[in-house]
Amino acid sequence: MRKHLRIFALALSACLTLSTTIMAVSPSFSDVPTTHWAYTEIMEAVKQGITNGYADGTFRPTASVTN
Repeated sequence: MRKHLRIFALALSACLTLSTTIMAVSPSFSDVPTTHWAYTEIMEAVKQGITNGYADGTFRPTASVTN
């Protein structure tokens, strides 16, 4: 029984680690639906580390951009 519990705990921790990694790689923004005209470009910019959106889970695609 202990062996099965250890295997289950190991599998659970692997799943949690993997899901965290996947979420970090593929963010979603509440204000950028997949039908948005620039969705692909926004996701590519996030993937390349050019931008990351806002802490509240939005990207605000109509906001002004400054440097």
